[in-house]
Amino acid sequence: MSCVLVCLPGAPQPSEEAIQQEEELDSALRQRVPLTNIIKKKKRRSGGPARLLSVLRTLGSEVIPRLPPGGGLASEGVRGGGLPTVVGSNSDSATY
Repeated sequence: MSCVLVCLPGAPQPSEEAIQQEEELDSALRQRVPLTNIIKKKKRRSGGPARLLSVLRTLGSEVIPRLPPGGGLASEGVRGGGLPTVVGSNSDSATY
């Protein structure tokens, strides 16, 4: 699969309002969804390391305000530093 980006000088730029909303959402996600707590709970329940898919399902079931409409957490995506380092070769079997 290929993706070609064409960047023209007249292309729309992100607005300051959109950038501010994105930063507020990132901050709210970090405060509201303590990922380390979810991972610890999963480890206790299963007796072993938490699986990435299981953690993402738990996050997906959370009611989190200000997520992008129509896609929720999946629309937000994960950017640098969002998840702890994953140990494992593929995302379905990755563990923490």
